[in-house]
Amino acid sequence: MSAPSEVPPLRNLSAIEAYGKVWGRASSGLPIPATLGAALGPEEWIQSRLWILTKAGERKLFCPTKIQRRLDTILAESISHPPPTGSRICILKGRQVMATTWSATRIFERCVRTPNVNGLVLTDSAETLGAVWRMHQIFYNSLPDSEKPATFYSNKREFTFKPPLNSSLSAQIGVGYAGTGQTLQILHITELAKWKSADETMGALMPTVPKMPQSLVIVESTANGQTGDGQYFYELCRDAMEGMPGYHFEFCPWFDVDDYTLPVEGDLDPLDDEEAALREAYRLTDGQLAWRRYVIDGDEFRGDVERFRQEYPSNSQEAFRKIEGVRVFSANKCFVNLHRCTDPLDIGDLRWDRGHSPRLNSSGSATNREDLKAIFVPNPGGNLRIWHYPPPKTGNYPNRFCIGADVAEGVEGGDLSVARVLDRYERRMCATWVGQMDASVFGEQLALLALFYRAICAPERNAMGAATLAKLADILPGGLIWSAKRFASGWPWSWASPDDDRFGWLTAPGNGGSRVFMIESMGDVIRGDGWTDQDREAWTDIMGVIRAPSGSPRLTGHDYAAATCITAGVDRTLPPVQGPRKRAEKDGYDFREPDPYTISGPLARSFRGKKAAMKTFVSRPVKRKVWT
Repeated sequence: MSAPSEVPPLRNLSAIEAYGKVWGRASSGLPIPATLGAALGPEEWIQSRLWILTKAGERKLFCPTKIQRRLDTILAESISHPPPTGSRICILKGRQVMATTWSATRIFERCVRTPNVNGLVLTDSAETLGAVWRMHQIFYNSLPDSEKPATFYSNKREFTFKPPLNSSLSAQIGVGYAGTGQTLQILHITELAKWKSADETMGALMPTVPKMPQSLVIVESTANGQTGDGQYFYELCRDAMEGMPGYHFEFCPWFDVDDYTLPVEGDLDPLDDEEAALREAYRLTDGQLAWRRYVIDGDEFRGDVERFRQEYPSNSQEAFRKIEGVRVFSANKCFVNLHRCTDPLDIGDLRWDRGHSPRLNSSGSATNREDLKAIFVPNPGGNLRIWHYPPPKTGNYPNRFCIGADVAEGVEGGDLSVARVLDRYERRMCATWVGQMDASVFGEQLALLALFYRAICAPERNAMGAATLAKLADILPGGLIWSAKRFASGWPWSWASPDDDRFGWLTAPGNGGSRVFMIESMGDVIRGDGWTDQDREAWTDIMGVIRAPSGSPRLTGHDYAAATCITAGVDRTLPPVQGPRKRAEKDGYDFREPDPYTISGPLARSFRGKKAAMKTFVSRPVKRKVWT
């Protein structure tokens, strides 16, 4: 094998100049001999000097793939405008997307071409360590003799280069206090999600990388769940996505790999719901869907779609869906809805309109409840995410909107308070409010949300919900606060009895059956596609709800799921939305179907007498689609 003798023309002078500026290598006086190819920019040098071993076992010059070109762009932008603390790139990937190869070319190029640089590669296992170091050996051996830097020694896992370079490159397994005995300018971490005690190792390792513009850390890994060994990487990805200073997050899906496709003759067999959602969301071809089917049904996964989603994720939420336990809600249905999610139309906050804020009396109750008005204020960092605004007039649609809310204590680092708004007529989730604040202050935010949508509001009543409900009762008209009910086990939900006219929804186990009822209602929504919901965070949380050993669902920590379940329960108990007759007839709805249950006998007497039951439970028209 002979290394290339011709030097390709320069293609990106701006990137080269930026690179030289950051590393102190101006074109007029480089500290490294020109024979090392210093006139080339990083991308040109890598593509004309470094050889790799392909999946087919052939050696060829490195040629970036679609994903690697995207990573090149991220790194070039980081070099052009380096953060004061250095560049940090966090890569969440599927299997065999060549992110490790790209990272290896970058760390090798820095160490071979930049003086006084210490580079380190840390892997999860001896097997991965051997494969990655083999790449670096091929890189070094493929360099032209005139550009190959001399070494003091190069043992099994380390290169130490002689002056004028004075740089080094080594590789270790990421355990214990690996890499802490030196100062590192560039660090490559691979398969972090599989490390044992990753938090301990990373806590000791990261201080060895100086916080200066020239430093670079690349972390790339497949996912390994949200807990256990994979917890540190999950939290790192989450923080990077949320804008942690200095970090760039990049997700590499399986369908961006050119090789992941198969030839298809004619039309592909009928698609299932998830395949149709994938095609619609990511514009997948028949060949890509055929490859997906082949891999899932092959000897690697044997039909285990759950494992395929983790190893070959389509989005960052899907990658971390590995859980220990039995899911409460259908994972397949949840993933279908997850693929259909979109970004919100607007993000912001609600505040009182000028001249329409609550005027409180001496007891703290609003005296102008009918004159209150909420307005939306755009704010990129706001608590309210809106997918659909309320229509100009909602008076023709009684009970059209409802809100379910999960209340948290509001302490820093604790659970979130979440409220979800449902349009019961259009059958779609309109908005999500999420944040951390005192329960009483959250009550005022719920009041603003209820007035903005003219929605019936149902926060949880137990625990911190009491303070939220007290604030709601001081501000909102009574008709906009949901009254609690008790649900008799074994009887139809329409037999639920009022719970002494108290407000709010009981979510604690064993309280009047309302917890079981709201979870069953949510299950019916998911199984029957009861509404559309475009909130990724909500679906990610909902599919993570599992059952305890006793069989009861665990909602602790699942704030989005709890709020959505409450919304489903409220939606099921409220009277159907009966809009204008013309609109109803146009949409093909029939309002004439009576309640199939009648009230008589011992059951009526059990609900505080037949007369009270007859007064409370009347036949209500039910919205049904008329199929022709």
